[in-house]
Amino acid sequence: MKNLLHLLLALPLFFPSCQNQLGCPDSQDNEILTKNPPASQAYQTELIRLIREDTRAVTYYFEKREKEYLVLNAYGWGYCGQLQVMLPEEDDFSQKLQNDEGWRGAKLEGLQLAETNGRMVYQGMEAIV
Repeated sequence: MKNLLHLLLALPLFFPSCQNQLGCPDSQDNEILTKNPPASQAYQTELIRLIREDTRAVTYYFEKREKEYLVLNAYGWGYCGQLQVMLPEEDDFSQKLQNDEGWRGAKLEGLQLAETNGRMVYQGMEAIV
């Protein structure tokens, strides 16, 4: 049983990208996430709603960086999706996450987010693994 738990916790490491829903749990049947593009307001609103239900059960991986926001792969219980996180100010960690393939798939530990006007806003993090 302990080995099964370790396997389940490690699965996102093998599928660090949510693009085309790779690595998403087979049980994901959220129609909004499966039928809308990740950049759409409907998709982002639904993903934020799911994350808000249990923020401690979500694991985040860096996907890419756009001008003023980070695109993160968010894995929760029974879903995954690409979360757009606004980046109002730079810190040492956010500066490291340039659009560099070396950081793609990196786990973001202790990620701190705030919700403002229906968008997630970066507040800081503890480590990039």
